[in-house]
Amino acid sequence: MPIALLAFAARLLPTLHGGGVGGISDYDEGVYFGGAQALTAGRLPYRDFVLLHPPGIILLLTPFAMLARVVTDQRAFELARLTFMALGSINAVLTAAVARRARLGGPAAAVVAAVVAGVFYAVWPPAIYAESSTLLTPLNTLGLLVALLLLYRRTPRPYQEFVAGAALGASAVVKIWGVVPLVVFLVWGLVLLQRRAATRVALGAAAAMTVVCLPFFVAAPGPMFRMVVLDQLERGEANTGVHRRLSGILGVERFGTGVRPPAWLLVCAATLLCALVVAGALIDRAWLVTALLAAIVALLIAVPSFFAHYPAYAAAPLLILRGQGPPDWPCWPYGG
Repeated sequence: MPIALLAFAARLLPTLHGGGVGGISDYDEGVYFGGAQALTAGRLPYRDFVLLHPPGIILLLTPFAMLARVVTDQRAFELARLTFMALGSINAVLTAAVARRARLGGPAAAVVAAVVAGVFYAVWPPAIYAESSTLLTPLNTLGLLVALLLLYRRTPRPYQEFVAGAALGASAVVKIWGVVPLVVFLVWGLVLLQRRAATRVALGAAAAMTVVCLPFFVAAPGPMFRMVVLDQLERGEANTGVHRRLSGILGVERFGTGVRPPAWLLVCAATLLCALVVAGALIDRAWLVTALLAAIVALLIAVPSFFAHYPAYAAAPLLILRGQGPPDWPCWPYGG
């Protein structure tokens, strides 16, 4: 509970100090809310209007768009933003829970790992920025953390593997980047010869993606594929350069301020990132989180455009590793 309250306050207070809960801080949030309102009016994305992402976000915002018919648009949007701030609190708690579930170094070390990872996530600048409004990244993080929490169990049951896959699939139907962690989980299972587990994860992901995307794909197959896949691949470059991207990922720069961190600070932060990856590779049971962090960082460096909320996608695995310690006993291979 303290971590959840800290995370919510860290997202709410800067918002109140700025333009308020009803203020617009990012262009995308208006697009998503407007798309949800169009959906409630009977218009379908891809067929009737442009949406350059899978339909998950407008489906999630549909209840708030419907509420806008009872209250005002502004009040409905404010409630949506507060809900996403609460989602940020959930992500902080889940980050702590995953760090504790790993149980590296015994029960006492597990508690320390949970507190460190959860508190760092609660006040991590990229996570605060992304989870202060109705953006996509918090939902990607939620799916990743739910899957990690389920698969870090010592004896996961088949239905938990299926649900973990469904969480990863639900993440991918919000932002297509969610496919990257899914691939990491599947490859991990195949490498460790856990084929049945990997199959159940894949089936869960396929079920979630089919349920959400199939109706829209049937209505407009060509436009949906072009907007969600081809147009994303052809996006123009923005905020290029490894220096700025690493600065954002490591939480030492917020895009849009125009302030460039000193070189020594970036070197120290990059050294810390490398140390965490190396430590994760050496610590038993941290291999999976290390692989996820490496894959997500590689994705963030490779994509043509990069904005202030993108680094939040790396926050959870980065800070879970930050909280880890030496191992005490083995766990199911998905735990690393």
